Amino acid sequence: MLFSGIILSGVGNLLFSFLYLEMNPQRFLVIACVLRVLLAIACSMYLTACYSIMTFVWSERRTQAVGLLEMTTGVGMVIGPMVGSELYNAGGFGLPFQCLAAFMFVGAGPAAYILKDLDLNPQPARGGSITNSLMMSSRLYSGDYSEKLSFKQFLKIFTNPGTFGTIILTVLCWSAMDFFMPGMQSHVKAIYPALSEADVTRKTGLLFVVFACGYGLGTPIIGKLCVHLGPKSSRPTMFIGAVMTTVAYLFLGPQENLAEWTGLVNSTLSTKVVVHGTDTFFMGNFAHISICLVMMGIGVALIAVPSIEDLIQCCYKAGLPKEGMATVAIVSGFYNCLLFVGEFIGPMAQGFSLDLIAFHKKSSTDDVRVISDSYSMWAALCLIATVLAALFYTLEWFCDKMKEKRAKNRPSIGETTLIREQHRRQPASSVVFGPQGFSLSMSVKNR
Repeated sequence: MLFSGIILSGVGNLLFSFLYLEMNPQRFLVIACVLRVLLAIACSMYLTACYSIMTFVWSERRTQAVGLLEMTTGVGMVIGPMVGSELYNAGGFGLPFQCLAAFMFVGAGPAAYILKDLDLNPQPARGGSITNSLMMSSRLYSGDYSEKLSFKQFLKIFTNPGTFGTIILTVLCWSAMDFFMPGMQSHVKAIYPALSEADVTRKTGLLFVVFACGYGLGTPIIGKLCVHLGPKSSRPTMFIGAVMTTVAYLFLGPQENLAEWTGLVNSTLSTKVVVHGTDTFFMGNFAHISICLVMMGIGVALIAVPSIEDLIQCCYKAGLPKEGMATVAIVSGFYNCLLFVGEFIGPMAQGFSLDLIAFHKKSSTDDVRVISDSYSMWAALCLIATVLAALFYTLEWFCDKMKEKRAKNRPSIGETTLIREQHRRQPASSVVFGPQGFSLSMSVKNR
């Protein structure tokens, strides 16, 4: 699947590079959509395979492996816009996609060479106890070490309330990463109206690089820290990230009343913006936005890195097998599904919020007040999602306590067998109560 996805992505990018030759708008749109769907399928294939292989090979340090993978995402977010813009300026529309296709084709060879000796089959336990041997399935004794999960088994992960909390935080993470991107150029243009379009584009790209640096530098450190602290650190880490993301969006504008209440209007991090020729509005300047984006990048990394490990632990808790690659593979696919759902929700949510606020204020979507209010609205949604995830985790804790209480009151299999054996061997007896509470037991033998 990994190499099929890489090759398919290279073919899709190569075909996309010739799309500028189509002059008919309708056909251009249809072909572009078809090729983008093809690229999305290819991306899903190799991303799922990457997460599956990394989390299986690094089974003892899965969180650190995810941190390294996400670090490469941050590096790509830094390099991609800069290299792509230079290639576009040098060779036009087709050159960036042709170079990307060539990179995918060339990279498939070294990847195949590195992974050719990798064994993805779980090995049987060596010198294990009798109990471990009895727990092995008959397929292991026959030499078949593969694990296959049915759709019914996959649905078992949704019986754990904590799974829904992790799903909410994961979708929040990836939607928050993409929410600010479509409108950032309008934001920069509103702050610096005297700049040319090229300068506005350059500053916007630099802000994307600042965000990517915060994200890319934070992911390996967070992964190493979570491995050191253990799997139980995943959820506190994700909550800290959710709070940081919420605060970053709250102050990204910031909203007019919040700026006055916190005193940002008088700080060196704000700039005065003229609205409709007479009104004035205070927004954060380039340094202010950079600080918020670095905080957001670190907050998103705090959610993204431990979330896949928490999903794997939820699967183990629901009864999915720990041996083999089946569980981590299905979690990797499900995680990438959540990733793309979040990346779909983020830009769509910003467009919807801008239109809604602009209609309410009877203004345009480029109005600085509309932009700052959209950030505040998204911060409120992030807070609601965080609280909802906390409620699901609390429900899981309550259910676990109830299960532990029932397990303590229920006799074990050994105790039940012993009680039955004692009752079977004990002769039948009758008890005769005497005066003052004395009793006399008389055995009755069956003849």
